[in-house]
Amino acid sequence: MTEPLRVVVTNAASLTNKLGELQQFMLTHAVDIAVVTETKFSADTNEGSLFFPGYSPPLRRDRNAAGGGVAVWVKSSLRIQPLDILPTDNHEIVWLALDTASGSKVVVGALYRPGSCSERDTGVVDYLDALMDNVRDIGSHLIP
Repeated sequence: MTEPLRVVVTNAASLTNKLGELQQFMLTHAVDIAVVTETKFSADTNEGSLFFPGYSPPLRRDRNAAGGGVAVWVKSSLRIQPLDILPTDNHEIVWLALDTASGSKVVVGALYRPGSCSERDTGVVDYLDALMDNVRDIGSHLIP
């Protein structure tokens, strides 16, 4: 029997000063996938500080302004493929596919929607609706 994936999802409210704590948590709890929103990383973020032993380099989408951003770390023993599903410049979102030990394919999406967005801002909902309209196409992007 294969083990279930261990996934952690958290809002860091700025991860720069918490990288050591995140890394320790991931190692202690044998996390397979860590999804972190509101990383507040930028192009100036030290790439070397984001590499954790036993994990692939994080897939990131930075806001390139104050706040926001998403990052996803995946255990290096899992085969991943970044996906370019409905690319958008309007949302901080990362998509990836991975093969599990049981041979299943899993698609992971990490999305950050700022709390400052009004309830009337339907951009994220519209994006996800468009994604669901094209869900059959996702299979063509998966790892063969």
